[in-house]
Amino acid sequence: MDPSSDVVVHSAETHESVPLNPWRIMRQLWRQRQLLRQLTNRAVQQRFRGSALGLLWAMLNPIFMLLVYTYVFGIVLGVKWNGQGSSFVFAMNLFCGLIVYGIFAESVGAASIQVLSNPSYVKKILFPLEILPLAGLGAAITFNLFSLVVLLFCTQFFLTPLSVHLIALPIVWIPLFLFTAGLSWIVGAMGVFVRDIGQLILIILQIVFYLCPIVYPLARVPAPMQRWYLWFNPLAVFVEETRQVLLQHHWPQLGWLLPNYAICLLTFIFGYYVFMRAKRGFADVI
Repeated sequence: MDPSSDVVVHSAETHESVPLNPWRIMRQLWRQRQLLRQLTNRAVQQRFRGSALGLLWAMLNPIFMLLVYTYVFGIVLGVKWNGQGSSFVFAMNLFCGLIVYGIFAESVGAASIQVLSNPSYVKKILFPLEILPLAGLGAAITFNLFSLVVLLFCTQFFLTPLSVHLIALPIVWIPLFLFTAGLSWIVGAMGVFVRDIGQLILIILQIVFYLCPIVYPLARVPAPMQRWYLWFNPLAVFVEETRQVLLQHHWPQLGWLLPNYAICLLTFIFGYYVFMRAKRGFADVI
């Protein structure tokens, strides 16, 4: 079934100015929720199309990776998280950081080809192309939710029981989704006009990986740099706060999250504006 057959048309959006009110943007996206769901489901199914186990691989893959992390970093290298705890604690902290990074990197990394790989949708004048990068984000969230389930299971049975602090996870991840969506829109728009942007994004994502406290704790960063480290690297805040909620059983630090909410919301609005302005020229270059 062609997802475009269920598109909810709002033709005024094509000619009127792009809304900068976040509530208006959310309302417009909400109207396309059925289409977004269909495109997300298709993206998830495509990854495992033809495999015997299908979606089960989404659960098996994080289990195998966690076992590998525990063996390599814990047993072979004998690395401990911030010099404390068992080898499994290091693997869990690493795995937690990779889940947050995975949501961000998988969505932004694929955004550069989201429009280019669907040229038939570009030719449909009233098709909401802004949904395409969001479908990539939805697929990234879906895959990493399986990893989150594995993390929660291992935390419950091999570390410390889950606590009520788990309910604060959406507070940490909502700005992550906004930030990722905004950058995905920007990268998606640029990818249509600059075909090399995908290669550049892969390099940037590798740099971002090592600039985030994923394979090392934030405490290893020199104290004078930690504040600047968090102010100019929103992803580092999401990694740290996710660990605080899931592994340390602490409530999020609003002193860090609130400024990030503002940054992420501005990124979301700006990314939407850039994409909506740029999409008017997509048909001319595809």
